Amino acid sequence: MMNTDFATKGTTRRIVAILVDTTGAPAAGLSALLRIQRQSDGQYLQSDDTWDASPSDDPELAQTNSANMPGVYHFDFTLPDAVDHYTVRVDGTASAHPRYLFGRLSATVDRDGDLKLSRAMLANRQQQAIATGVVTVMDDDGTTPLITLTPTVDDTANPTLNILTPS
Repeated sequence: MMNTDFATKGTTRRIVAILVDTTGAPAAGLSALLRIQRQSDGQYLQSDDTWDASPSDDPELAQTNSANMPGVYHFDFTLPDAVDHYTVRVDGTASAHPRYLFGRLSATVDRDGDLKLSRAMLANRQQQAIATGVVTVMDDDGTTPLITLTPTVDDTANPTLNILTPS
């Protein structure tokens, strides 16, 4: 079993793998390897935290706690500061059953910030400059601007974006 996740870009995520042997008992003491492939360019993470076109030097997972949690391994992966998707494979060696575990990890935008902005656009005070059409969405305090939306048009005779102020 392995966790898969969506995470905010630039944060560290712990990839956890639970490895068992052919009898279903925890498989402790393995040299489990991790293969992470970045989907945007096909590059592989190397054990020295660099990226390369071939998976020649896969990082090793650490055993979390061999005495109290045998068979549990982890790797702390710091997502680059860019939106991307990664495929993850754990190789538990021939002693693990199944030998390979697969997952995915996606570095996304700041979900908490996006949710705050979405709620604010629905519930908070907005102000529009009639002359320019610029709309400012305010924070919960009603005075701090969260975002400014500036409408643009492709053609002044046939605008493609209209922002209307409720009457």
